[in-house]
Amino acid sequence: MKAKVSKMLFRILPMILILTFLTALTVACRGEASKYHAELYGIGYDDMTAEFAESNRTYGTYYKDADGETIKDTDSPRTRTRIIGNEDEFAAVFINFPADVDLGKQMIVMYMSTVSNNRACRLKKLTLDDGKLEITFKVQPVKPGIKDSTMPGTRFLAVVMDKADVDSVEFIQE
Repeated sequence: MKAKVSKMLFRILPMILILTFLTALTVACRGEASKYHAELYGIGYDDMTAEFAESNRTYGTYYKDADGETIKDTDSPRTRTRIIGNEDEFAAVFINFPADVDLGKQMIVMYMSTVSNNRACRLKKLTLDDGKLEITFKVQPVKPGIKDSTMPGTRFLAVVMDKADVDSVEFIQE
Protein backbone atom coordinates (compact mmCIF):
# COMPACT_ATOMS: atom_id res chain seq x y z
CA MET A 1 0.00 0.00 0.00
CA LYS A 2 2.80 2.42 0.89
CA ALA A 3 4.52 1.64 -2.40
CA LYS A 4 1.40 2.63 -4.36
CA VAL A 5 1.11 5.90 -2.45
CA SER A 6 4.80 6.64 -3.02
CA LYS A 7 4.48 5.99 -6.76
CA MET A 8 1.42 8.21 -6.95
CA LEU A 9 3.18 11.05 -5.09
CA PHE A 10 6.24 10.58 -7.31
CA ARG A 11 3.99 11.15 -10.38
CA ILE A 12 1.94 14.01 -8.94
CA LEU A 13 4.78 16.02 -7.36
CA PRO A 14 6.45 17.00 -10.68
CA MET A 15 3.10 18.23 -12.04
CA ILE A 16 2.55 20.34 -8.93
CA LEU A 17 6.04 21.82 -9.25
CA ILE A 18 5.50 22.63 -12.94
CA LEU A 19 2.14 24.31 -12.23
CA THR A 20 3.68 26.33 -9.40
CA PHE A 21 6.53 27.45 -11.69
CA LEU A 22 4.13 28.45 -14.48
CA THR A 23 1.95 30.41 -12.06
CA ALA A 24 4.98 32.27 -10.67
CA LEU A 25 6.23 32.98 -14.20
CA THR A 26 2.84 34.38 -15.25
CA VAL A 27 2.72 36.71 -12.25
CA ALA A 28 6.33 37.84 -12.77
CA CYS A 29 5.78 38.54 -16.48
CA ARG A 30 2.85 40.87 -15.80
CA GLY A 31 5.17 43.04 -13.73
CA GLU A 32 3.16 45.37 -11.55
CA ALA A 33 -0.08 44.97 -13.53
CA SER A 34 -1.76 43.13 -10.68
CA LYS A 35 -0.35 45.58 -8.12
CA TYR A 36 -2.11 48.44 -9.93
CA HIS A 37 -5.16 46.33 -10.88
CA ALA A 38 -4.49 47.11 -14.54
CA GLU A 39 -6.79 45.95 -17.34
CA LEU A 40 -6.45 46.66 -21.07
CA TYR A 41 -9.43 47.44 -23.32
CA GLY A 42 -9.74 48.02 -27.06
CA ILE A 43 -11.93 51.04 -27.74
CA GLY A 44 -13.98 51.45 -30.90
CA TYR A 45 -14.68 54.70 -32.76
CA ASP A 46 -18.34 54.46 -31.76
CA ASP A 47 -17.37 54.49 -28.07
CA MET A 48 -15.56 57.84 -28.31
CA THR A 49 -16.60 61.36 -29.04
CA ALA A 50 -16.06 62.35 -32.67
CA GLU A 51 -13.92 65.29 -31.52
CA PHE A 52 -11.54 63.04 -29.60
CA ALA A 53 -11.25 60.44 -32.38
CA GLU A 54 -10.64 63.15 -34.99
CA SER A 55 -8.08 65.08 -32.96
CA ASN A 56 -6.14 61.93 -32.01
CA ARG A 57 -5.61 60.37 -35.43
CA THR A 58 -2.19 58.92 -36.10
CA TYR A 59 0.11 59.14 -39.11
CA GLY A 60 -0.86 56.94 -42.04
CA THR A 61 -4.53 56.52 -41.18
CA TYR A 62 -7.23 57.22 -43.71
CA TYR A 63 -10.24 59.39 -42.92
CA LYS A 64 -13.01 61.25 -44.69
CA ASP A 65 -12.85 65.02 -44.91
CA ALA A 66 -15.84 67.39 -44.78
CA ASP A 67 -16.54 66.71 -48.48
CA GLY A 68 -16.55 62.93 -47.96
CA GLU A 69 -13.22 62.50 -49.71
CA THR A 70 -10.84 59.86 -48.31
CA ILE A 71 -7.53 61.36 -47.20
CA LYS A 72 -4.34 59.82 -45.81
CA ASP A 73 -3.09 61.54 -42.64
CA THR A 74 0.49 62.70 -43.17
CA ASP A 75 0.65 65.33 -40.42
CA SER A 76 -0.12 63.51 -37.16
CA PRO A 77 2.41 61.70 -34.95
CA ARG A 78 2.79 57.93 -35.37
CA THR A 79 1.62 57.28 -31.81
CA ARG A 80 -0.11 59.23 -29.08
CA THR A 81 -0.65 58.71 -25.36
CA ARG A 82 -3.01 60.42 -22.98
CA ILE A 83 -3.81 60.04 -19.30
CA ILE A 84 -7.42 60.55 -18.24
CA GLY A 85 -7.79 61.18 -14.54
CA ASN A 86 -11.04 63.06 -13.94
CA GLU A 87 -14.69 63.10 -14.97
CA ASP A 88 -14.37 66.11 -17.30
CA GLU A 89 -11.59 64.45 -19.31
CA PHE A 90 -13.56 61.19 -19.35
CA ALA A 91 -16.68 62.93 -20.71
CA ALA A 92 -14.60 64.65 -23.42
CA VAL A 93 -13.28 61.28 -24.63
CA PHE A 94 -15.90 58.57 -24.13
CA ILE A 95 -19.51 58.06 -25.06
CA ASN A 96 -19.39 54.46 -23.79
CA PHE A 97 -16.69 52.60 -21.87
CA PRO A 98 -16.54 48.79 -21.54
CA ALA A 99 -15.98 48.85 -17.75
CA ASP A 100 -16.98 50.78 -14.67
CA VAL A 101 -14.24 53.26 -13.74
CA ASP A 102 -13.93 55.15 -10.45
CA LEU A 103 -11.79 58.13 -11.45
CA GLY A 104 -11.38 59.04 -7.78
CA LYS A 105 -9.24 55.91 -7.37
CA GLN A 106 -8.37 54.97 -10.94
CA MET A 107 -7.00 56.51 -14.12
CA ILE A 108 -7.11 55.57 -17.79
CA VAL A 109 -3.97 55.53 -19.90
CA MET A 110 -4.80 55.79 -23.61
CA TYR A 111 -2.59 54.70 -26.50
CA MET A 112 -3.27 55.49 -30.13
CA SER A 113 -1.32 54.00 -33.05
CA THR A 114 -1.84 53.22 -36.73
CA VAL A 115 -2.79 49.64 -37.60
CA SER A 116 -4.03 47.78 -40.66
CA ASN A 117 -6.06 45.27 -38.63
CA ASN A 118 -8.06 45.51 -35.46
CA ARG A 119 -7.05 42.34 -33.64
CA ALA A 120 -7.57 42.00 -29.93
CA CYS A 121 -4.67 42.91 -27.65
CA ARG A 122 -3.75 41.74 -24.19
CA LEU A 123 -1.72 43.30 -21.44
CA LYS A 124 1.61 41.55 -20.99
CA LYS A 125 3.45 43.71 -18.48
CA LEU A 126 3.21 46.99 -16.64
CA THR A 127 6.02 48.64 -14.69
CA LEU A 128 6.21 51.98 -12.95
CA ASP A 129 9.63 53.24 -11.94
CA ASP A 130 10.29 56.77 -10.75
CA GLY A 131 7.30 58.21 -12.63
CA LYS A 132 8.01 56.31 -15.87
CA LEU A 133 5.18 53.97 -16.79
CA GLU A 134 5.91 51.19 -19.30
CA ILE A 135 3.02 49.13 -20.63
CA THR A 136 3.78 46.11 -22.78
CA PHE A 137 0.98 44.57 -24.82
CA LYS A 138 0.68 41.80 -27.36
CA VAL A 139 -1.54 41.71 -30.43
CA GLN A 140 -3.33 38.38 -30.72
CA PRO A 141 -1.98 36.38 -33.66
CA VAL A 142 -4.25 35.58 -36.56
CA LYS A 143 -5.00 32.01 -37.52
CA PRO A 144 -3.16 30.75 -40.62
CA GLY A 145 -5.07 31.43 -43.82
CA ILE A 146 -7.15 34.23 -42.30
CA LYS A 147 -6.72 37.60 -43.97
CA ASP A 148 -7.72 40.46 -41.70
CA SER A 149 -5.97 43.49 -43.16
CA THR A 150 -8.00 46.64 -43.59
CA MET A 151 -7.41 50.21 -44.62
CA PRO A 152 -5.02 51.72 -42.03
CA GLY A 153 -6.77 53.33 -39.10
CA THR A 154 -6.04 54.41 -35.56
CA ARG A 155 -6.15 51.76 -32.81
CA PHE A 156 -7.34 53.09 -29.47
CA LEU A 157 -6.24 51.11 -26.40
CA ALA A 158 -7.15 52.02 -22.84
CA VAL A 159 -5.49 50.70 -19.69
CA VAL A 160 -7.54 51.21 -16.55
CA MET A 161 -5.36 51.14 -13.45
CA ASP A 162 -5.10 52.47 -9.92
CA LYS A 163 -4.06 56.12 -9.77
CA ALA A 164 -0.32 56.64 -9.69
CA ASP A 165 2.18 59.47 -10.10
CA VAL A 166 3.12 59.18 -13.77
CA ASP A 167 5.44 61.60 -15.57
CA SER A 168 5.82 59.68 -18.83
CA VAL A 169 4.20 56.72 -20.55
CA GLU A 170 5.66 54.27 -23.04
CA PHE A 171 3.66 51.55 -24.73
CA ILE A 172 5.63 48.62 -26.10
CA GLN A 173 4.13 46.20 -28.59
CA GLU A 174 5.56 42.73 -28.17
